[in-house]
This record gives sequence, structure tokens and C-alpha cells, in this order.
Amino acid sequence: MAVEPGVIAWIRKRYMDTKLLSAIFQVVVGGVLGFLAGWLIEAG
Repeated sequence: MAVEPGVIAWIRKRYMDTKLLSAIFQVVVGGVLGFLAGWLIEAG
């Protein structure tokens, strides 16, 4: 589970011409938003 965000960030850097730190930030923010959405759906 810890490897997947790193791979996604690397793919974004390699093929989408995104800076690595920016790609990591985007992957982390997307993961947090997905987690929060799932948590809110379960809580509701």
C-alpha cells in the first residue's frame, strides 16, 4: 500500500512532465480526499 502512491507519483513525473514533489503532493492529497469521502459515506 505504501509503494502504490510512489509508483503513481513516478508515472506522473515520467510521462506527464510533472515535477516529482508536485506529483507526490497531488497523490497524497487525492488519497486523503478519497479516504475522507469513504469515511463520510460510512459515517452517514
